[in-house]
Amino acid sequence: MRVVLTADADALPPLVLEAPLPDEGRRAIAGEWWYRAWAERDSAARYARLHAAMQALDAPQNLIDGCRRAGFDEVRHADICAANARRFEVPDPFADRPTPAAPLGRGDLSARERLLYEFTAFGCVTESLNASLLLETHDRATEPGIRGAVHGLLADEVQHARLGWAWLAWSGQQGDVGWLAQHTPAMLQAAASRNLSDSEALCARWALPALGYLPQADRVAIFVRCVVEVIAPGLARFDVNPEPMLDWLEAQAWV
Repeated sequence: MRVVLTADADALPPLVLEAPLPDEGRRAIAGEWWYRAWAERDSAARYARLHAAMQALDAPQNLIDGCRRAGFDEVRHADICAANARRFEVPDPFADRPTPAAPLGRGDLSARERLLYEFTAFGCVTESLNASLLLETHDRATEPGIRGAVHGLLADEVQHARLGWAWLAWSGQQGDVGWLAQHTPAMLQAAASRNLSDSEALCARWALPALGYLPQADRVAIFVRCVVEVIAPGLARFDVNPEPMLDWLEAQAWV
Protein backbone atom coordinates (compact mmCIF):
# COMPACT_ATOMS: atom_id res chain seq x y z
CA MET A 1 0.00 0.00 0.00
CA ARG A 2 1.36 3.43 -0.94
CA VAL A 3 0.94 6.17 1.64
CA VAL A 4 1.17 9.85 0.70
CA LEU A 5 1.93 12.45 3.38
CA THR A 6 1.27 16.08 2.53
CA ALA A 7 4.39 18.20 2.04
CA ASP A 8 4.71 21.49 3.94
CA ALA A 9 5.63 24.92 2.65
CA ASP A 10 9.14 23.89 1.59
CA ALA A 11 8.07 23.32 -2.03
CA LEU A 12 8.90 19.61 -1.86
CA PRO A 13 6.60 16.97 -3.32
CA PRO A 14 4.45 14.90 -0.97
CA LEU A 15 6.30 12.13 0.82
CA VAL A 16 5.48 8.83 -0.85
CA LEU A 17 5.89 5.67 1.24
CA GLU A 18 5.53 2.14 -0.08
CA ALA A 19 3.89 1.14 3.21
CA PRO A 20 2.79 2.86 6.44
CA LEU A 21 5.74 3.78 8.64
CA PRO A 22 5.27 3.34 12.41
CA ASP A 23 6.10 6.24 14.70
CA GLU A 24 9.44 4.73 15.73
CA GLY A 25 10.48 4.41 12.10
CA ARG A 26 9.37 7.95 11.32
CA ARG A 27 11.39 9.24 14.26
CA ALA A 28 14.44 7.24 13.18
CA ILE A 29 14.45 8.42 9.58
CA ALA A 30 13.42 11.98 10.40
CA GLY A 31 16.16 11.98 13.02
CA GLU A 32 18.69 11.08 10.35
CA TRP A 33 17.61 14.08 8.28
CA TRP A 34 17.44 16.39 11.30
CA TYR A 35 20.97 15.32 12.25
CA ARG A 36 22.14 16.08 8.72
CA ALA A 37 20.56 19.54 8.97
CA TRP A 38 22.43 20.17 12.23
CA ALA A 39 25.70 18.87 10.73
CA GLU A 40 25.30 21.16 7.73
CA ARG A 41 24.76 24.16 10.01
CA ASP A 42 27.87 23.19 11.93
CA SER A 43 29.80 22.89 8.66
CA ALA A 44 28.58 26.34 7.57
CA ALA A 45 29.94 27.83 10.78
CA ARG A 46 33.23 26.00 10.26
CA TYR A 47 33.66 27.28 6.71
CA ALA A 48 32.92 30.83 7.87
CA ARG A 49 35.71 30.56 10.44
CA LEU A 50 38.08 28.94 7.95
CA HIS A 51 37.34 31.68 5.42
CA ALA A 52 38.36 34.34 7.94
CA ALA A 53 41.53 32.43 8.83
CA MET A 54 42.48 32.00 5.17
CA GLN A 55 42.21 35.73 4.58
CA ALA A 56 44.82 36.30 7.28
CA LEU A 57 47.33 34.20 5.32
CA ASP A 58 48.77 34.65 1.85
CA ALA A 59 46.36 32.06 0.45
CA PRO A 60 45.34 31.92 -3.23
CA GLN A 61 42.18 33.91 -3.86
CA ASN A 62 40.50 31.03 -5.67
CA LEU A 63 40.75 28.90 -2.51
CA ILE A 64 39.47 31.72 -0.32
CA ASP A 65 36.52 32.19 -2.69
CA GLY A 66 35.90 28.43 -2.74
CA CYS A 67 35.72 28.36 1.04
CA ARG A 68 33.24 31.21 1.06
CA ARG A 69 31.03 29.40 -1.48
CA ALA A 70 31.23 26.21 0.57
CA GLY A 71 29.84 28.05 3.58
CA PHE A 72 26.88 29.28 1.56
CA ASP A 73 26.39 25.76 0.18
CA GLU A 74 26.15 24.32 3.68
CA VAL A 75 23.49 26.83 4.71
CA ARG A 76 21.43 25.75 1.71
CA HIS A 77 22.09 22.10 2.51
CA ALA A 78 20.82 22.58 6.05
CA ASP A 79 17.57 23.99 4.66
CA ILE A 80 17.22 21.05 2.25
CA CYS A 81 17.78 18.47 5.00
CA ALA A 82 15.42 20.23 7.41
CA ALA A 83 12.73 20.42 4.73
CA ASN A 84 12.97 16.67 4.18
CA ALA A 85 12.88 15.98 7.91
CA ARG A 86 9.70 18.02 8.29
CA ARG A 87 7.98 15.84 5.72
CA PHE A 88 7.96 13.06 8.35
CA GLU A 89 6.10 15.38 10.78
CA VAL A 90 8.60 14.77 13.59
CA PRO A 91 10.02 17.62 15.72
CA ASP A 92 13.71 18.48 15.45
CA PRO A 93 15.59 16.73 18.31
CA PHE A 94 18.68 18.83 17.52
CA ALA A 95 16.93 22.22 17.59
CA ASP A 96 18.76 23.32 20.76
CA ARG A 97 22.07 21.64 19.97
CA PRO A 98 24.82 24.24 19.45
CA THR A 99 26.99 24.37 16.34
CA PRO A 100 30.39 25.13 17.85
CA ALA A 101 32.46 24.18 14.79
CA ALA A 102 35.41 24.16 17.17
CA PRO A 103 38.88 24.37 15.61
CA LEU A 104 40.47 20.99 14.98
CA GLY A 105 44.04 20.05 15.88
CA ARG A 106 46.33 20.64 18.84
CA GLY A 107 46.49 24.08 20.35
CA ASP A 108 50.28 24.22 20.03
CA LEU A 109 50.14 24.24 16.22
CA SER A 110 50.83 27.49 14.41
CA ALA A 111 47.94 29.25 12.68
CA ARG A 112 49.11 27.94 9.30
CA GLU A 113 49.60 24.40 10.61
CA ARG A 114 46.23 24.36 12.31
CA LEU A 115 44.51 25.54 9.15
CA LEU A 116 46.23 22.77 7.20
CA TYR A 117 45.24 20.22 9.84
CA GLU A 118 41.62 21.33 9.68
CA PHE A 119 41.38 21.36 5.90
CA THR A 120 42.92 17.89 5.80
CA ALA A 121 40.67 16.49 8.53
CA PHE A 122 37.48 18.18 7.40
CA GLY A 123 38.03 18.55 3.66
CA CYS A 124 40.19 15.64 2.55
CA VAL A 125 38.81 13.14 5.07
CA THR A 126 35.29 14.06 6.21
CA GLU A 127 34.04 15.68 3.01
CA SER A 128 35.46 12.85 0.89
CA LEU A 129 33.59 10.39 3.10
CA ASN A 130 30.44 12.51 2.90
CA ALA A 131 30.60 12.51 -0.89
CA SER A 132 31.02 8.71 -0.98
CA LEU A 133 28.10 8.16 1.40
CA LEU A 134 25.88 10.56 -0.51
CA LEU A 135 26.70 8.90 -3.83
CA GLU A 136 25.55 5.54 -2.51
CA THR A 137 22.54 7.14 -0.83
CA HIS A 138 21.53 8.81 -4.10
CA ASP A 139 21.90 5.59 -6.07
CA ARG A 140 19.60 3.72 -3.69
CA ALA A 141 17.05 6.38 -2.79
CA THR A 142 13.76 5.99 -4.65
CA GLU A 143 11.44 8.43 -2.85
CA PRO A 144 11.36 11.36 -5.33
CA GLY A 145 11.81 14.24 -2.90
CA ILE A 146 14.60 12.54 -1.00
CA ARG A 147 16.43 11.46 -4.15
CA GLY A 148 16.20 15.01 -5.44
CA ALA A 149 17.48 16.40 -2.15
CA VAL A 150 20.47 14.07 -2.12
CA HIS A 151 21.24 14.99 -5.72
CA GLY A 152 21.30 18.63 -4.64
CA LEU A 153 23.81 17.87 -1.88
CA LEU A 154 26.11 15.50 -3.74
CA ALA A 155 27.76 17.75 -6.31
CA ASP A 156 28.53 20.39 -3.69
CA GLU A 157 30.10 17.87 -1.29
CA VAL A 158 32.42 16.67 -4.06
CA GLN A 159 33.54 20.28 -4.56
CA HIS A 160 34.07 20.71 -0.82
CA ALA A 161 36.31 17.65 -0.75
CA ARG A 162 38.26 19.04 -3.70
CA LEU A 163 38.76 22.27 -1.76
CA GLY A 164 40.42 20.30 1.03
CA TRP A 165 42.70 18.49 -1.40
CA ALA A 166 43.53 21.78 -3.14
CA TRP A 167 44.55 23.33 0.19
CA LEU A 168 46.75 20.34 0.95
CA ALA A 169 48.34 20.59 -2.50
CA TRP A 170 49.02 24.31 -2.07
CA SER A 171 50.39 23.80 1.42
CA GLY A 172 52.73 21.11 0.09
CA GLN A 173 54.14 23.67 -2.32
CA GLN A 174 54.87 25.99 0.61
CA GLY A 175 56.66 23.45 2.79
CA ASP A 176 56.62 20.03 4.42
CA VAL A 177 53.21 18.50 5.10
CA GLY A 178 54.43 15.04 6.08
CA TRP A 179 53.91 15.82 9.77
CA LEU A 180 50.18 15.32 9.20
CA ALA A 181 50.67 11.55 9.02
CA GLN A 182 50.83 11.13 12.78
CA HIS A 183 47.48 12.89 13.12
CA THR A 184 45.54 10.96 10.49
CA PRO A 185 44.25 8.28 12.93
CA ALA A 186 42.64 11.02 15.04
CA MET A 187 41.15 12.57 11.91
CA LEU A 188 39.66 9.25 10.86
CA GLN A 189 38.37 8.51 14.35
CA ALA A 190 36.54 11.83 14.42
CA ALA A 191 35.03 11.15 10.99
CA ALA A 192 33.92 7.69 12.11
CA SER A 193 32.23 9.16 15.17
CA ARG A 194 30.35 11.60 12.95
CA ASN A 195 29.27 9.07 10.31
CA LEU A 196 28.94 5.74 12.13
CA SER A 197 27.51 6.71 15.52
CA ASP A 198 23.90 5.57 15.08
CA SER A 199 22.46 2.93 17.35
CA GLU A 200 23.02 -0.37 15.54
CA ALA A 201 19.68 -1.73 16.78
CA LEU A 202 17.80 1.36 15.59
CA CYS A 203 19.62 1.37 12.28
CA ALA A 204 19.07 -2.36 11.73
CA ARG A 205 15.35 -2.00 12.39
CA TRP A 206 14.60 1.12 10.40
CA ALA A 207 17.34 1.61 7.81
CA LEU A 208 15.48 2.23 4.57
CA PRO A 209 17.73 3.14 1.62
CA ALA A 210 14.66 4.24 -0.36
CA LEU A 211 14.30 7.09 2.17
CA GLY A 212 17.98 7.94 2.31
CA TYR A 213 18.81 5.96 5.47
CA LEU A 214 21.52 3.36 4.78
CA PRO A 215 22.09 0.26 6.96
CA GLN A 216 25.05 0.46 9.31
CA ALA A 217 26.90 -2.36 7.56
CA ASP A 218 26.63 -0.49 4.27
CA ARG A 219 27.94 2.71 5.86
CA VAL A 220 30.92 0.86 7.25
CA ALA A 221 31.68 -0.70 3.86
CA ILE A 222 31.48 2.70 2.13
CA PHE A 223 33.63 4.26 4.84
CA VAL A 224 36.36 1.63 4.51
CA ARG A 225 36.31 1.67 0.72
CA CYS A 226 36.63 5.46 0.61
CA VAL A 227 39.55 5.45 3.03
CA VAL A 228 41.42 2.70 1.18
CA GLU A 229 40.65 3.78 -2.40
CA VAL A 230 40.40 7.58 -2.15
CA ILE A 231 41.79 9.13 1.02
CA ALA A 232 44.91 7.01 1.58
CA PRO A 233 46.13 7.29 -2.05
CA GLY A 234 45.34 11.00 -2.01
CA LEU A 235 47.42 11.58 1.08
CA ALA A 236 50.29 9.54 -0.35
CA ARG A 237 50.21 11.65 -3.51
CA PHE A 238 51.04 14.70 -1.40
CA ASP A 239 53.75 12.95 0.63
CA VAL A 240 51.62 12.30 3.71
CA ASN A 241 52.20 8.70 4.79
CA PRO A 242 48.78 6.98 5.00
CA GLU A 243 50.05 3.96 6.94
CA PRO A 244 49.13 5.28 10.43
CA MET A 245 45.58 5.88 9.20
CA LEU A 246 45.34 2.45 7.58
CA ASP A 247 46.78 0.77 10.69
CA TRP A 248 44.14 2.49 12.83
CA LEU A 249 41.40 1.38 10.46
CA GLU A 250 42.57 -2.23 10.46
CA ALA A 251 42.54 -2.30 14.25
CA GLN A 252 38.87 -1.34 14.53
CA ALA A 253 36.56 -4.15 15.58
CA TRP A 254 33.74 -2.83 13.38
CA VAL A 255 35.74 -3.18 10.14
